Amino acid sequence: MSVSHFHQGYDRGVDRGTFTAAGRAYYGRPVDATTIPDISTYDLVQTAAEAIIQGEADRQSNESPHVAMALPSAAEIQALHYTFLLERNLAQLAETRTDTQREEAQVMYPEAQLSPSISATP
Repeated sequence: MSVSHFHQGYDRGVDRGTFTAAGRAYYGRPVDATTIPDISTYDLVQTAAEAIIQGEADRQSNESPHVAMALPSAAEIQALHYTFLLERNLAQLAETRTDTQREEAQVMYPEAQLSPSISATP
């Protein structure tokens, strides 16, 4: 959501004359963009966030005077990006662990089916 809001805020700043349309290129967007970048997958969100972080740094270095984007700022995007990467990595590790456990259980299942069952009655 923050990646989307960043681009929407920038575009509204272009409409108000606060930012230049050419500045969109710093974020990997066409200067005449009428839509925000596609952020429909985790990979696309990650790529778009990284483009904002690097793009804002490049725009700051190359534009004079520089007006920083805010609400959200690139620094806020960077903090969220860090959390996103951490949580995504943890989720991928959990998925790998679950897959490994499932594979191990599938190997043991035929043998368990052959073993005599333990009765719960005395």
